[in-house]
Parts: sequence; C-alpha cells; structure tokens
Amino acid sequence: ASPRPCDMASLLRAVGAAAVGALAAGLIAKRLYAKGNEVTIIPNLLVKDIAESAKFYTEVLGMAVDFSVDPSRGFLPGAVIPGACFAQLSLGGGSLMLQTADSLSEDLPAVFSPGQRPGTGGTVYLRGADPSPAIARLPDGALLKMPEVTWYGMHEAYCRDPDGHVLCLGRAKGAAPQV
Repeated sequence: ASPRPCDMASLLRAVGAAAVGALAAGLIAKRLYAKGNEVTIIPNLLVKDIAESAKFYTEVLGMAVDFSVDPSRGFLPGAVIPGACFAQLSLGGGSLMLQTADSLSEDLPAVFSPGQRPGTGGTVYLRGADPSPAIARLPDGALLKMPEVTWYGMHEAYCRDPDGHVLCLGRAKGAAPQV
C-alpha cells in the first residue's frame, strides 16, 4: 500500500508520541505546542518539495530544520526525512512550517487539492534576518528588491523562495520613526 499524505491532526498525534521517546529534552514541546494562553503565529507554506524548500531556507537564510515527517508518519528530528510531506524550521526563536499540497489536501480538501501548485498571497516578513549575507547566496532570479534602509529604520531586501513565496528579510539598522 502506498503511504497516504499526512494530515495535521495525525501529524500532531504522531509527533507527540514520537517526541516523548526521541526528544526527551522537549524539542517539540518548545517548538510546536503553546503553553497556557500563549499564542504563536507560525506561517505554514504550501511547497512542491520539502527537501528543495528546506535546502533554500537552511542554506540561503541560515534556518535550522527542527523536524520533518513523511506520509507514513515517520518522524526525523533535525533533518529532512526522504519523501517528507511536512517540516518545521526555525531561526532566532521564530518558526516556519513547510507542507506539501497532498498533505494539505488531506487536512483541508475544500481548499487544497493533491498536486496543487504553490502561489503568492502575500509576503512573509523575517524580522531579524540580515539581508546582506542572504542575498549573496540567493539563486539567480530570486532577488526581487535590493537591500535598502527604509523610512522606518529597517534594512530590508525582498526575494522569492523556490515555490514563489515572497520573503522580506529585515533587520533594524536606522532609527525607528517616533509615534
């Protein structure tokens, strides 16, 4: 039987069970589950290929892979498991989730379909990510706007990831406007 796409509810159950034995220190508890009334906003981007997207985010932007999951609920901390349908990455206390269309279509069949191509619906702002070293590592054609210091004191550059998602890398450099 072929593995089925992973849905988020099953993913959370599988990761929760696997995390207890595999990561006793609590990587998942720190990175996936909120405590009390804490709210953490984590973008979950539709991607074609987890490995390709994770390579971009790790090699170009310096993110780390927290864990990945394959369609049969195989879980791998710290790396991308072959055939992954989901991965979570992090950088400086922030997180980013990557999920394939097949997996998202199982979670939300009225919204996503298997094989659906990623699209652009806005931008993801990575506050604290220094654009200068990242743009030197961008693939040809990925840079959308050269770095500049904005009127609000942020050193920013815009680029596209392999799936076409628009990212803004920004780090405080100038004085913030007085409000």
